[in-house]
Amino acid sequence: MDPDLNHYDVEHVTTEHPLMARQDFYNTYRQAWDAYYTPEHVETVMRRAVACGIKASKLQKLLFWFRACQSIERVHPPQGGLFRRKYRRDRRPSLPVENPLTFWSKYLWEIITKHARLLRLLREYKRIRSRVERDPGRREYTDLALTPAVDEDVDTLEMFHSFESGEAALEAVRLKAVGSSAP
Repeated sequence: MDPDLNHYDVEHVTTEHPLMARQDFYNTYRQAWDAYYTPEHVETVMRRAVACGIKASKLQKLLFWFRACQSIERVHPPQGGLFRRKYRRDRRPSLPVENPLTFWSKYLWEIITKHARLLRLLREYKRIRSRVERDPGRREYTDLALTPAVDEDVDTLEMFHSFESGEAALEAVRLKAVGSSAP
C-alpha cells in the first residue's frame, strides 16, 4: 500500500497489481482513456447518441470535458476545472517557497498553454459534431452496439470467447437452454 495519502485518488496506483509492475498498470490506465477518446471513437459515440435521440451538443460537452481533463490536466474529470487555483505558499514543508516572479510567470504560462490546448480540442469536437449533425442519415445510423441482442450472439461475439468470464456466461446460457428444453 502507498504510504502517501495524497495518492489515494483515481489517478495514482496505490497498491501492487499481482501481474503488472506499478508503471505498467498506470500506463494501461492511461492507454484506456486514450483509446476511448480517439476522434474516430468520439464520432462513433456521437453518431450512436444522435441515432438514439440524444442531442449531439449535449454529448459533445461531456466528451470534451472528460477528454480535456484526462489529456490536458491529467486528472479524473470530476477533479478538473478551467482555472486551477494555486498559491505560492502552498508547498510541502520540505520544499522552499518559490520566488514570486518565478511562481507567477510559470502559473500564467500554464494557464495560457492549457487554454490554447482546450480551444484546439474544442474546435476538433465541434468539427466532429458538425459532421454528425450534417449527415442526412444520422437518425438511421446503426452499428453492432446499437443492434438488439439475439441468442445467436453468444456463439458469434468474441466477448463470449475471449476470457473466462465470457466462457462462464456462455456456459450459463447453454445450461439454461438445456434446462428449458428438458421435459
